[in-house]
Amino acid sequence: MSLRPTAPGDKRSPSDLLAAIDTDLVRRAANGDQHAFDALYDAVFPIVWALSLQHVGMSLEEAESLTERLLERVVLSLGGYSRDIPFSTWLRRLLAEEIRAFTRRPRRARVSARRLRLPLQPRT
Repeated sequence: MSLRPTAPGDKRSPSDLLAAIDTDLVRRAANGDQHAFDALYDAVFPIVWALSLQHVGMSLEEAESLTERLLERVVLSLGGYSRDIPFSTWLRRLLAEEIRAFTRRPRRARVSARRLRLPLQPRT
């Protein structure tokens, strides 16, 4: 499986990508709007992939596993996002918690069961 950190030709940093996420898009995605969810997923994916590679020195297989776990956590937690804090802050906290939990696991337990079968790259 080939994962790429951003869409081809996209030179933006994960911080720039995160800043571009609109809170209205998040709200619509949390309320079940599939188009908004797809757009949010595509915006969050490069951030999650970059964090998987950057913060956890591991094999490609482990990076894919962590990316999947992080995306799963975002999807399952999206309904709990409150507009009281910026989405970028909420997302960073959520990802940091999951990265810490993932890296504490024994190496053999890190490979995910792929429960949600999320696509592991942005849709083109």
